Amino acid sequence: EATELAKKYDISSDVLEHLDRHLVIVLIENLMKSKMYEETELKNGLSEVISQTKLIEKKAALNGTSVSQAEVAAIEAELKKLKAAAKFDTIFSEEVTAALKEKSEIEGVHEIGSQGLASFEKFSIGQNEIDSLYEYGQLLYETGKYAEAAEILERFALFNKASEKAHSAAWGSFASRLLAGDYAAAAKSLETLREIVDSGVEYATNPQKQLTSRIWIVHWSLFFLLNGGEGQAVFCDLCLSREYINAIQNGCPWILRYLVGAAVSSRQSSYQRLIRDVVRSAKVELHEYSDPVVEFVTSLYVDFDFEVAQLKLNEAEQILRCDMFLCGIADAFLESSRHLISEIYCRIHQRIDLSDLSSRLGLTADEGEKWIANLIKDTRRVDAKIDYSANSVVMNHPPSSVYQQVIEKTKGIAFKTLHTLNHS
Repeated sequence: EATELAKKYDISSDVLEHLDRHLVIVLIENLMKSKMYEETELKNGLSEVISQTKLIEKKAALNGTSVSQAEVAAIEAELKKLKAAAKFDTIFSEEVTAALKEKSEIEGVHEIGSQGLASFEKFSIGQNEIDSLYEYGQLLYETGKYAEAAEILERFALFNKASEKAHSAAWGSFASRLLAGDYAAAAKSLETLREIVDSGVEYATNPQKQLTSRIWIVHWSLFFLLNGGEGQAVFCDLCLSREYINAIQNGCPWILRYLVGAAVSSRQSSYQRLIRDVVRSAKVELHEYSDPVVEFVTSLYVDFDFEVAQLKLNEAEQILRCDMFLCGIADAFLESSRHLISEIYCRIHQRIDLSDLSSRLGLTADEGEKWIANLIKDTRRVDAKIDYSANSVVMNHPPSSVYQQVIEKTKGIAFKTLHTLNHS
């Protein structure tokens, strides 16, 4: 039943359309483990994608054959040839590294490529060597040597910061860091890529290209969610920025599932306040996309329907546990969701029956009593006391000022205004 529910709300096909081939392979391999789809169908799709790469070992393992030594030898020969043509040892020498650093400090890192390679002629480095370096990095990436590929592509970009190849190298570096599991370096690659897309002349003059690129960045950034808390912070900061929430609402509303999942499970109140505003404005778009994860938050923050919220939370748990990017934070999502339910429920009631609150949290009476006792004791979010004789919780609601009421009424207006502008 859980698998069928997860399959009903599966959005893998939407995500796959916006991933690089190597990222697609990771996602399909995970789908094969989930048992949601026929293995033969997935295997055929995986085989087709791998055939477009030079991942020889993966290809052999999938087909149950031995690794082709002829292919291995050909790739190694090509790598050796490109490495020599790029004058690898010279480009990565201490002298050239120091020259690059000095030039970037004097002229700014963005000026290195635009000023040409004249200052590097003394090292016998010209455009041919730099182009060979780019091809060398590409081939390393295609063969699955992601950490090495990232280093090469990032060094190439220093020489050709403003070129089209440099933009391609920025995407390649970002994907390589994600696939290598180096999330700290991936976050830096993301910053570089965002700067290119958000500020680059060719993107600023082509809004459609800029929007499409932002949508792709958001999808690739889903891999940050595999990095736990730090990755969630990177993903939330990206998606909750004005430009990218705009891209999500206009081009990929299904990303709301991941934004809600990451923001709620992070337990950072700043993210939860923002996600509440986002969901309020996104509620009008639920006809375009909706699932139990998003509906849980809308029923809680918009409708204040705790029965529906509990139902949607139960369904959301099953979906999260079958989603590659969210399964690792499913427990944190449930824990944080119970906190949200209890806080909001306590905020709008003066006296609460403990048994009723426990049922809304999906807990037994004893578990619910311990839960609310710990909530009152360990956090400052709930000002209350337990009346054990009446088996209830008594809330202490200080009177709110008119000023505070105005703030509460106008929260989310920025997102609502943005939404209106986007659809006008």
